[in-house]
Amino acid sequence: MRKFTFAVVFLSFFLMGCASQVEPAQTVFLDVTVRWPTTGLAKKLPEPTFGQLAGVTDTPDEFCAALVDVTQNDLRDYIGQVKRAGFTVNAETSDQECMGVEMYTYSAGNADGLVFTLTGTAGTCTITLTAPQTSP
Repeated sequence: MRKFTFAVVFLSFFLMGCASQVEPAQTVFLDVTVRWPTTGLAKKLPEPTFGQLAGVTDTPDEFCAALVDVTQNDLRDYIGQVKRAGFTVNAETSDQECMGVEMYTYSAGNADGLVFTLTGTAGTCTITLTAPQTSP
């Protein structure tokens, strides 16, 4: 770990020395904005209007989104929207607190066989939508 820390500090000083003396060096971060997809399985779900979207994967068989800065009330309200979108088949809900941590889960299918799952705890949540498995 010391070698890694030394290398990072050395590289930082080296790069600062290479910077132009005319303009001060500016830190530039990669600007990546995560957006709710408008195609694929994602379009079968209501787009959340709460929290911050942290990541998305969208394949033909599965959609997954991670959100941060969410509350349990946000999740409960969103599940109402999901139910109105038809995800009520074999529904299971768990809304509990364990050792001071609130946990909320909901899973259900729809008439097309898609399976929706939401799991939320500690200000984060994961939303997944899975297509039915087809036999070869």
